[in-house]
Amino acid sequence: MRAAFIGFLAGVVAAAAAWAAMRGRRMVEAPEVEEAVAVAAPVVSERRGLENRLSEVRGRLESAATARPGSMAAGRGVPDDEVVRWIIGAVTGDGPMTGRSEEAEVWINLLLEWLSEERGVEQVDLEFGPLRERYIVAYLKARGVPLDGEQARQFAAFLGDADTWFAGHLSATGGATAEERLISGLRGTADWEDRMLAMLRPAQLEKLDEIAVLLDQWRWMPACSPLEIDPYDGVESELNKLRNQDVHGGFESAREILRDHMTQCIALHNEVQKSRLEDRKSISDVEEFCRFLEIRAATRRRLLKEAQIREEMIPRPYLLDYAMPAKEDR
Repeated sequence: MRAAFIGFLAGVVAAAAAWAAMRGRRMVEAPEVEEAVAVAAPVVSERRGLENRLSEVRGRLESAATARPGSMAAGRGVPDDEVVRWIIGAVTGDGPMTGRSEEAEVWINLLLEWLSEERGVEQVDLEFGPLRERYIVAYLKARGVPLDGEQARQFAAFLGDADTWFAGHLSATGGATAEERLISGLRGTADWEDRMLAMLRPAQLEKLDEIAVLLDQWRWMPACSPLEIDPYDGVESELNKLRNQDVHGGFESAREILRDHMTQCIALHNEVQKSRLEDRKSISDVEEFCRFLEIRAATRRRLLKEAQIREEMIPRPYLLDYAMPAKEDR
């Protein structure tokens, strides 16, 4: 769940894209890679089978929806309770969530991708909605450990807060950058896990362990994993590396912006480290990551406006996270 941040979308998006790329890749048949292909083939076969099962379930759900008022045919989309029933079906019998954890990971990514398209909500926003919590409640009921009366009351109160926040999040971040939407989503849902788990009994928590992969993939909880700059060579050396990698000729116009980016990232992590020495829980992983995203968003704006670099031409290393360990005696 504490995945390193590579690119600026949530881990669910990266995993789905990686699988799509794998499916479209033509296998090399050179003798030296035969062994690797032999190992990979069963995985490809399993995932293709998984996709076929998922497509069948999609088809049944869509066919049923067209026959009901207020459903997808009426332009309102599949409601949460139907999506929850779909997921419950995936974790029973021979459903796609009953296989290995790798299958579970791919399946939830496909679900979120499909639901994003069907509802017209960006996937990076969709995973911050309370559908995950509704699913948890339905899953516990299906597994024979439903919420009792007091738990149901607590959940209803929580869900009211969550629905209100999510509607506000979608409204406030329309047209915002991916970083800004992630900051809103991560901060808005930062305490949801603790609130949800605090409602549950030990027997219910044990049941959730069975679907840990799905739940972790469903809502991404990041932690910073900065690239460490050699404290002896310093920022200048790292900038020279970026200059040597420049293939579009935009580095010199961006150099001072990148210097500021690196020094700000370094200062952020030094501050967090110092604060945690006094109180380990003073700054959460999520909050540290959100602060990095704020630096990243500001750097992106400067690269676009001051350096005149087009969005699609900004090299990924320009927006990475950086840290600099303290010098040690050599």
